[in-house]
Amino acid sequence: MALRFTNMPAEKLPLPPPGVHPREVIANTILREYLGKKSGPNGGHLAILVDKWRDDSGVTDSGPYTGKVRIVGAGAAGLYIAMTLNFLGIDFDIVEASDNVGGRCATKSFKDVGPDCAHNYYDMGATRIPNIDSMNSTLNLIRNPFLLNIKNKLVDYVYRVYTVDSEGVTTYYEPFCYWYQNEAKFNADKYEAAIGDVLALFQQPIDKTNPLVQPYFTGGNDKYSTRDYLMMGPMKLPIQNLTYAETKAGELADSYNFNDFIAASKKNWFRVEGGMSVVTDTMAACVKSTEWPPKTGGPSIDVTLSTPVLAMSLTPDGESIQVTTGGKALSTNSYDMVFNTTALGPLQHMDLSGLHLGRDILDGIRVLSYDRATKVAVKFNTRCDLPLGYTVYRSWDDGDGTNVLIVSYTWAQDAARMAALVPDYTNPSTPAPKFTDPIAALCLEGLVKLWQGKKGAPTLSELQGYYATHHAWAWSHDPYTCGAFALFGPGQFENVWPPLKLLHADSRLAICGEASSVYHAGISGALDSAYFAVTTFLAERATKFPDMIDKAKKLVDSAFNLGPKPFENGGRILHPERDDVLARWCAPVSAMK
Repeated sequence: MALRFTNMPAEKLPLPPPGVHPREVIANTILREYLGKKSGPNGGHLAILVDKWRDDSGVTDSGPYTGKVRIVGAGAAGLYIAMTLNFLGIDFDIVEASDNVGGRCATKSFKDVGPDCAHNYYDMGATRIPNIDSMNSTLNLIRNPFLLNIKNKLVDYVYRVYTVDSEGVTTYYEPFCYWYQNEAKFNADKYEAAIGDVLALFQQPIDKTNPLVQPYFTGGNDKYSTRDYLMMGPMKLPIQNLTYAETKAGELADSYNFNDFIAASKKNWFRVEGGMSVVTDTMAACVKSTEWPPKTGGPSIDVTLSTPVLAMSLTPDGESIQVTTGGKALSTNSYDMVFNTTALGPLQHMDLSGLHLGRDILDGIRVLSYDRATKVAVKFNTRCDLPLGYTVYRSWDDGDGTNVLIVSYTWAQDAARMAALVPDYTNPSTPAPKFTDPIAALCLEGLVKLWQGKKGAPTLSELQGYYATHHAWAWSHDPYTCGAFALFGPGQFENVWPPLKLLHADSRLAICGEASSVYHAGISGALDSAYFAVTTFLAERATKFPDMIDKAKKLVDSAFNLGPKPFENGGRILHPERDDVLARWCAPVSAMK
């Protein structure tokens, strides 16, 4: 009998103790050292606690804050900032270049094609959420009664279907990756052992004086890619079959670091009933509703769609930032503050010359690596259980009727090659999808190979007979993202990431979103980056407007804040983007020339 499980078979590699996350510890150190160098000898004194600011002689009382804020982009980060500013009572508007909210929380519906079914859609972007620490921001957003309060939409995600015999031997029921070589599958144990040696360094209190640990905090190891580290770093492992070793963990490694991958293999997974766009649609509805926040309510703010930002520049006196938008009409408006939450590709397409950004920021916008991802989903009239990459089986069990199956999910170069076959569905002249389309034909043939040798394996003609329609999406071809998600390249974590945490253009611009987060490539990264940017903005404006101190405290004490309150018993959190002291430290550093 096939069993359905909401977690993967647990990996054997070690996991750091609860509350210790190598990436957070390293990132916290990198950001603190960066801020310290920028601040000078007495830089540490700039990280003042909020409740001490009232006594700081540097605070001038200019009355209540009345500035107008613009949010650029209505994905997860932009909508989270909108909810935060609405909660704090700060005036803002929000524009989105595309014709819908959500960004990469994008769900494609098949309701108008073929027979109806219970789950008549697939997620083109974010799909599933493992119950691990790095996903806490997303889970809190969905579950918290004060925020979205849609925990009923968060349901178990069945990650694998497999059988376990009387001797405990596990056999996968649903094949998900095709081995395309004639030789036996490569044994990747030595590579996993190498990663295990690294993880073992973080199984105990971290000693930064340990010569094995030091390179992780001094940037010595940041210069390597994962492949480089295994081949040329201390491990010096051979390149032969290394691509398979990468693929073995590749299904999650693109979205989480290896530590998260190990943690995710030991935890349950969730999906959102109705698709991940339910999350961002609900966020937009909260911002628009006069009944949110709960008990107090707020103004109704609607997202202005189909309004791309063309240019941003400082006014001659530096007192505001001008934003020029296109769309139905060309318009230029002035704002005290702008939160840009677009991906870095679209940001690079804007005219930013009038912001006088530093070379480090312009280089960061241009060079920070983005991975590619392509998905292909086929709607079959019945249940149907190499370039395919991974096949992602539906998590639900709707019986033997019509079903939607993600037949291919690829990354990196595989995704680029699949993307070459993806048509432009937005073009009215593009023919209706059919199974003879190159990308559909390729995937159906791949499914036949994937299932060959299995009992009841479908033939190509059977799959063609079951076919109702299909849809494919390549994020690298999307003009509003120009890539799937950020994936820091060698040296970029140490050199590109820290400057992105500051405010820019005379402290009137914040660049936020998953690309500027420790947890890039995930919704939580977008939310964490948004929280950090808002906190830094409040800290900077608090030097002139005392009411911003109260707003900062209100935010820290709210459901938006996940960690221990930073001024309670000297509590601190390791995650740098949830560390309010680090966010406040960025405020004065941002003002330094």
